[in-house]
Amino acid sequence: MTKNGIWNVKIIVKTPQGIIPVGELLFDFNGNLIDVPTKESLLNILKTKLNEERVIIKVRAKDLPEIRKVVKDVHVL
Repeated sequence: MTKNGIWNVKIIVKTPQGIIPVGELLFDFNGNLIDVPTKESLLNILKTKLNEERVIIKVRAKDLPEIRKVVKDVHVL
């Protein structure tokens, strides 16, 4: 918790190469959400990270088309 009573909770993606932070949730002292990143924002950050380095992610088959819309250079193993 920060000095002003805000909790910062990291959102991470776990890959075989390590953990990649993609955002954070902010909660007030009472546990109420203050700020939540959008799905698009998280996917854009992931896209940037994927372009910086190659990572392997495990996703459900039904989610792959959505990821391919954002991350163009996706290879299925």
